[in-house]
Amino acid sequence: MAVGLVMLGVSLAPLGWALSIPAQLLLLSVLGIASGLIITPALTGLGEVIDRGEDHAYGVAYALFNTAYAAGLALGPLAGGVLTDTLGFPVAMLGAACLPLAMGVRLAIHR
Repeated sequence: MAVGLVMLGVSLAPLGWALSIPAQLLLLSVLGIASGLIITPALTGLGEVIDRGEDHAYGVAYALFNTAYAAGLALGPLAGGVLTDTLGFPVAMLGAACLPLAMGVRLAIHR
């Protein structure tokens, strides 16, 4: 998952300055691959954590995951729009790259 988070941050950071369509396609392709490298291990890890418990609350855990994911899908573009209007698209992309980069580095160090 750390690799996916770092890839996400690395592909988001230059996206604001990519002016050509091939450059944007390349960065968005890397972003899509990174998303796959984040979601799959996250769900696997969630299943492992649930297995350690006694009550096997798969339904509750996956419902909470889906709720958080849906909230991110709803609120992320709203926050991105506010950041873009306030700071501009390149700075918003650079700001959006900071959190996944920081989390990826943290996961890699504290594994």
